[in-house]
Amino acid sequence: MLPSLDPRATISRRGFLFGLGSLGVIAGSALAGRRALTARGGGTAVLVQPEQAAPFTFLSTDTIAQAGAFSLHLHSYYADSAVATFNGWQFPLVADGAYLVAIIGAGQPVDSEIEIDPGSYNVHVDASSSGLGSYSYDLPVTVTPTAFPVDQIVLPPGLNSLLDPGVVAQELAALRATYLPASTPPLWHGLLVQPIQGEITTQFGQARSYNGGPVSGHHSGVDIAAPAGTPVPVAAPGQVAFAGPLAERGNFVAVAHGLGMYTGYAHLSAIRVSLGDALSTGDNIGLVGTTGLSTGPHLHWECAVGGIHVDALRWTREVLP
Repeated sequence: MLPSLDPRATISRRGFLFGLGSLGVIAGSALAGRRALTARGGGTAVLVQPEQAAPFTFLSTDTIAQAGAFSLHLHSYYADSAVATFNGWQFPLVADGAYLVAIIGAGQPVDSEIEIDPGSYNVHVDASSSGLGSYSYDLPVTVTPTAFPVDQIVLPPGLNSLLDPGVVAQELAALRATYLPASTPPLWHGLLVQPIQGEITTQFGQARSYNGGPVSGHHSGVDIAAPAGTPVPVAAPGQVAFAGPLAERGNFVAVAHGLGMYTGYAHLSAIRVSLGDALSTGDNIGLVGTTGLSTGPHLHWECAVGGIHVDALRWTREVLP
């Protein structure tokens, strides 16, 4: 018999919230031992025996700041496949050990320069299991505000053409085709390594005004000043997903790290890798330059999760998944 639990119970950092059909909502810090679960539409209770003391499903956090990322974990005992939907974007779950895992971005889509609004959201999960059939549930998460400063940029006349909407649209299309949803397990473990050291001249998410025009859009990466020709090492193991010129990013390399997570390296003076190359942390992918929409030598370093740009620097301090 299913235990009676308060549906308003608070979720802890590694808690779960699970709703199935007429059973309502179950909440707690871990699910272990026998529980009766009801598959969608069938109404038949199915007895399952999870791994002892293992939570059924949990988020890495239930509060995330704008420009951050968090992970969702669903025990593979209960699902063969699953997709999470957050703020209208879908994030497939991929097997990683005993769990199906997704990393979810609370930033700006790669085809937009608008950050997610702060507020209360749900992560909606659609899962399927050979034993339970299809079912779904919601996990609440709160997005808190991040203070994004405004960057006033004066462009030399020769670069103004790169702001043309048609040019921008072509570049965003290339990014959408590169920063794809998750399909493979993670190739990295632990923290990302900041590629180069230097002054941070532009933070992730800074709003921008060009040549005194209106403030619009948010910076999709972090800019690190460095002398031209400085070698640029990759931040984590991965595989080259893009290597070539783009209008605004100039010479650009994108690296896939698994779980739908990518890092990007822009404005390079030279590219030292090719599409499909397998990389280890620290491998040289190119040289610092000022190609594309750039007013001086620097590295534009970005991170995207399932098509959502998030702050790469946070990944040097916080381990995901």
